[in-house]
Amino acid sequence: MNKRLALLGLSLLTTLQLYALENMMMTFKYGLTDLDGSLSLNKHTFGIDTTFDTASNLKPKFDISYLSVDEGGNGVDYTLQFSVNALYEGSEIYNNSWLPYFYGGIGYEFVHNNRPEFDSAPYVQVAGGIEFPFFGSLNEDYKIVTEARWMQMFASGSGQENEAAIFVGFRLSTGALRASYNHTVASYDYETSPNYVEIDAGDIPKKAPELVSEHVVFSDTDGDGVADKDDRCPHTDQGVVVDEHGCAITSGWSGVPSMEERRRALRKQRQKNIIRFKPLPKNRNVFQINFAPNSTTIPDRDKAKIRAYVRRLQDAGYRYITVEGYTDNSGTPTQNRRISQKRADAVKKLMVQYGIDSEKITAVGKGELNPIANNDVPEGRALNRRIEIVVE
Repeated sequence: MNKRLALLGLSLLTTLQLYALENMMMTFKYGLTDLDGSLSLNKHTFGIDTTFDTASNLKPKFDISYLSVDEGGNGVDYTLQFSVNALYEGSEIYNNSWLPYFYGGIGYEFVHNNRPEFDSAPYVQVAGGIEFPFFGSLNEDYKIVTEARWMQMFASGSGQENEAAIFVGFRLSTGALRASYNHTVASYDYETSPNYVEIDAGDIPKKAPELVSEHVVFSDTDGDGVADKDDRCPHTDQGVVVDEHGCAITSGWSGVPSMEERRRALRKQRQKNIIRFKPLPKNRNVFQINFAPNSTTIPDRDKAKIRAYVRRLQDAGYRYITVEGYTDNSGTPTQNRRISQKRADAVKKLMVQYGIDSEKITAVGKGELNPIANNDVPEGRALNRRIEIVVE
């Protein structure tokens, strides 16, 4: 029993050491295994697997499984299985929320209290499964998985030729764990666009101008959040709460600003801290789609906005359209690329439904690339979570 606990502890420790890696998914599974080919599925099985979340559909995957055999007496007590696999992610189904996957690989099974007919041996395995949203919420970091697996053993004994198993489990991203542990700000979208956001950056021109990506930044010598050109009190002490003119706020007989004055001043300072790019070319239109956190569902109010834009496109004419999805810099680059691709796909699908030729439109997720505002403040992150539509 002590050896069993030690081996289980070692397996868990080995997996948790990989926690330090950013772009990785961990799955904790429970299943039932058949050992005699009758599909009786009566042996309890526990597994932990780790999959490296690469940008491609093909990903490396490592499995550790514990199988309770419990033959009693001098029979086999349990087995430990270790395998190296290649996992392939298919195309999403069922409203773009269920993801089928398949994997295969080689491994080795260690048998405790082995006997001639049931001994440690190498094996090959193939498996398939589906991952779907946790509690119905489309979330890139937390998923439920169901899985079926078949193993061919290379054992000398006639009593152990193959194994079959079914599993259900919980998959999570180590990037999400690290972000939670380090108190990283989540990539949440505002329920409504900030009141200073321009939703649509112009009509469709006949000729696309050159793209400009120059920052507009103003100096702030005293660091109070008010640019020098607007600062009427240019030498404010550090830490003093100031108004929109850069002068210290005082209130009442004590000279101390009230909480409401502090909140109002800080809000204005944060808005001034947003670093903006110069206006985008007129053939590149920005849509501040108000997606729910980690969701690809387009709200009705934004659907109406896209429908009106499609009508303008149809009236003006177009050769080709590219829908680009963007996120802020919260989360890992791989996660950001995936969620931005899903959102771009959702907008493309809607535009096709509204009459855009499906042969003349494509969608691409660019993650946190090409920010249009400062990711260090909430308002800037809200601006960067956007859809850009490029018309040629």
